[in-house]
Amino acid sequence: MDMRGDLRSGVICLVTAEVQGEGVLIKVRTSSGTERNRQDHERSYVDPDEALAAVSSFLHSFTDTIGPTTHEPRTELG
Repeated sequence: MDMRGDLRSGVICLVTAEVQGEGVLIKVRTSSGTERNRQDHERSYVDPDEALAAVSSFLHSFTDTIGPTTHEPRTELG
């Protein structure tokens, strides 16, 4: 996944799910860069595994771009 712009301001990954007919439509919207140079992308999925793979790819691209972390990841929210 393409990571352009100044990533120090962070990235956004928004996942929404809505019922459509007898299935679910999952939308994954990603944004990166500063407000002036923001890169927005949105894709739709009907398969939860494909949507999850897109989110995973986005997060891996972001962490690969910023380099290794200097601290242990948190094991719980907060």
